Amino acid sequence: MLRAARKTKEKSPYYRILVAAINFGAIFSGIAFSFYDEFRRDPSDIETYIWFSKASSTGNTPSVLLLKPNKALHSFGYDAEKKYASLVKGSEQEGWLYFKGFKTLHQYKSLRRTTTIKDVNGNEMPAKTIFTMTIKYLKNHLVELLKSRTMLEDSILWVVTVPAIWDDGAKQFMTEAAAEAGIPRKQLLLVSEPEAATIYCNHIPMEAKPDGRGRTETNLFEPGTQYMVLDAGETSDITVLEVKSNQTLQEVHHVTDGVWGWDNVGDAFYQFLVTLTGIEVLTTFKVENEIAYTHIFDDFETMISVMKPDSESNVNIDLPPRLLEIFKEQTQETLAEALTRTRYAKTVELTGNKLRVHPKIFKDFYNQSLQGIIQVITDTMESFQGASESKFLLVSDFVTSPMVLKAIRESFPDNKVITPTDPALAVMKGAVIFGHIPHSSRDGI
Repeated sequence: MLRAARKTKEKSPYYRILVAAINFGAIFSGIAFSFYDEFRRDPSDIETYIWFSKASSTGNTPSVLLLKPNKALHSFGYDAEKKYASLVKGSEQEGWLYFKGFKTLHQYKSLRRTTTIKDVNGNEMPAKTIFTMTIKYLKNHLVELLKSRTMLEDSILWVVTVPAIWDDGAKQFMTEAAAEAGIPRKQLLLVSEPEAATIYCNHIPMEAKPDGRGRTETNLFEPGTQYMVLDAGETSDITVLEVKSNQTLQEVHHVTDGVWGWDNVGDAFYQFLVTLTGIEVLTTFKVENEIAYTHIFDDFETMISVMKPDSESNVNIDLPPRLLEIFKEQTQETLAEALTRTRYAKTVELTGNKLRVHPKIFKDFYNQSLQGIIQVITDTMESFQGASESKFLLVSDFVTSPMVLKAIRESFPDNKVITPTDPALAVMKGAVIFGHIPHSSRDGI
């Protein structure tokens, strides 16, 4: 533990030497931080804790929690994925609890002490216990990193992000979980995800572009502006915010709509695989190797986040060799032979364990999702007759992917579309900036 600091006279109830943000997400989580003096010099000087996977390093890690059979924490994020994969490979996973993603974050407007979360095998644990373990893990990672800088633990102001849909009860739930994780209430602020994203975009220098009338916009969110924040992960959210005269934000409308996002595109891809292999083959493979099955869809998410509308190149999808073996065992023929009798005979081919998919087929996976995005934006705008939602702020890798971005811009040419430089980190970094802003007029959110 870090040494306790002597009492000092602070500039405000929330002034600290360092602000650290925990972005506790349904799919990914992370930590970002900056020192007060550095923030005064350059608000964009925000550090993120770097997580390492087998293939890359990133500012976010999967929201995956692995507990030992005695329900003690073993690992989180990429480390948890790696350990559980080794357990499954050795058929040693019995008794271990593996929580992949926290959909509970966005499923409920309110949370109670009786709310539970299921792991991949259907085992239930109290949601507060899982939240507390996650926050404590992330907190301790940063505390350990800061030891080399002789930081004092009570000199840190912690900011935790929460979904816009949450009511006061859910926020109190998170506050209690943070306290049990070792973050005192006096050192904690909560900020909604869309507000954090807005703060990030309004404080970080962005390219100024003419607004169409010869003027150049330098302040993206001036008083009186109403705008939409679009965020999509496994669940999807639209929040309409208005900038008040005192620069505070007021939520005008919020909708959580599951018809667009990663899940929807993933469902289309799943149906594609079912058409190729059959439901029995996929089910057998999933039961035999849950981790390898999941990796197929993880790799697919990476592909759809970078697919370009004008791409004319085939998309290569690696299939696990064991999946192909199961197909042959159950059908008495190879998948390559079976492909010739499907409707994909001329658009999909199998070479080794690599599927080569025509770009038109791959782009079709987005169709229902894109229709849903455009429809929910249209419905939201029509429900505010006379309001000026002149701007869209797009947050997350999915809504800022080339395919989605093009669809939104073409469908709403009169609206300004704003995309942060690092959409996947915008909420987390915005939460850090939120912690540095004086909060004398409010107690968090």
